[in-house]
Amino acid sequence: MEQYTGSDRSLELLARFFIRQRRVGVALQIAIASLCIWAMLGLRLRDDPNAWPPHSDPFVHLNEQIMATFGGGNSVSIEVLAKDGTIFNKSHLNTIKAITDDLFLVPGVIPYAIRSVSTLSSESYAYLNRDTPSETMSVSPIMPEALQSDKEAAAVEAGVNANPMINGVLVSKDGKAALILADFRTETPAHALVKVDTTDPVDIYRAVNAILNKYRTPSVELRAAGTPII
Repeated sequence: MEQYTGSDRSLELLARFFIRQRRVGVALQIAIASLCIWAMLGLRLRDDPNAWPPHSDPFVHLNEQIMATFGGGNSVSIEVLAKDGTIFNKSHLNTIKAITDDLFLVPGVIPYAIRSVSTLSSESYAYLNRDTPSETMSVSPIMPEALQSDKEAAAVEAGVNANPMINGVLVSKDGKAALILADFRTETPAHALVKVDTTDPVDIYRAVNAILNKYRTPSVELRAAGTPII
């Protein structure tokens, strides 16, 4: 009469096999351990704060609909703070433009969601031929190119101060700090008619920190906030 039955019998036979074939058993364990180590080397932890709330919550569904249409679920805000004086000099403003330009190169970024004093959406308004029949309004970017002199920086400051959509929004009222805004796609929108690049919060975090480290200097403080930075 057999001592074990069912699954116990299978375990007994397996144990007897490995006892008799010890070298095969050791080789198999080494192979399994090596496979596990190889798999762990490619393991990535994806901690998405957007996935923390319960998926069944109606506000979560509403948030997903808003993000699918307008974005905003992976927005990042970068502060450029002048340690001495204001940001309105050639060096600081060129740092803002360089960071802004590098953000356009990050995979998954939403180009039209990037905003700073150096993007084309930051406009300067001026009236030409005022009080004449040919009076016109000129609309131009405040800072379309990198600056070559502090005189150009003064013109940027005048344009910022004259635009209430920038002064106090993208640049602090005291001129000591500026904001750079960006948003990223982690999923392809359901309404997309063409293929768009996507990314994930971990890659966003790494890309933003790499940019900040690239342009960090003793004269400015760079800080980032947003869901992917948590």
